[in-house]
Amino acid sequence: MGASGNDMTYVTWELLKDTSNNERFLAHYVYDYHGQYDGKWDHLLTRKLVYTVKNGSTWEGDEVRFYFNDAENWSSAPTHGGKPTMIVFPAVTVGLETSPAQASYSMITKYAYLSHAGYADDDALQYVKRYKRQSGSDTLYSQTKFEYVTSGDGIGQASRIIVDEGAGKLNLTTAFEYDKAGNAKKLVVDPTVAGGAPEQNLHP
Repeated sequence: MGASGNDMTYVTWELLKDTSNNERFLAHYVYDYHGQYDGKWDHLLTRKLVYTVKNGSTWEGDEVRFYFNDAENWSSAPTHGGKPTMIVFPAVTVGLETSPAQASYSMITKYAYLSHAGYADDDALQYVKRYKRQSGSDTLYSQTKFEYVTSGDGIGQASRIIVDEGAGKLNLTTAFEYDKAGNAKKLVVDPTVAGGAPEQNLHP
């Protein structure tokens, strides 16, 4: 736990592995929003760094970065109630093609939220998108779309989840129906398939 400053009361170090040859792997957690915006976002984890410690020497390794606004920085206030907008994973620098030479890259997950003020799905997660960032460009690999019930039974809950959504993609769809208490009563897998779709009634 941090004793003071940016990380007070939050976990800041974690021992990941302690080997028999006096080598340790540690994770360091950083909270860059501490002290900003009246402390509202002090708890948001912004970075995870991995260190190797051996024979008194320390090496910094991989870093995962978490963002909470569309600016890709920690100086702008979080949006969407502090929900994540982007996660940048460590750069891949080994196992790359050599002929022709392949540049290092990072995988990125981006989150998009609905903006329907006054509706049941306002600020709900709409897309999870996976990108490959290489040579300064982000290339979209796949995305999952979420749709919601906006009226009637199950209001505010997911109505459809579409994996690999988009024109020419697989569009693997799972649809949900709810009873008056908001409990899921029917699950329909890939209802867009011609000739009908597997259905599962969830109530006895």
